[in-house]
Amino acid sequence: MIIMKKVVGYVISVIGVLALALNVKPVKEKISLPAFLTDANLVIGGLVLIAIGILIIKMYSSSSAPAEVPIYKGKKIVGYRRR
Repeated sequence: MIIMKKVVGYVISVIGVLALALNVKPVKEKISLPAFLTDANLVIGGLVLIAIGILIIKMYSSSSAPAEVPIYKGKKIVGYRRR
């Protein structure tokens, strides 16, 4: 389930990058956009989508390293050390 949420974050970020790419002059010449999609709207919307996507990815990323690791003396655990 966490993987699906991270994928959603990546998809939102890619859509934001595509929105920013619509401001590039060669792309603007080939694609006609509706009048309400001005340059400022595309830039702001793209940056907001990228930020939301990154926040979703960071929120659901898990650290695989444990917070504490055991200290062994032979086969016996004698304590724990923080990473």
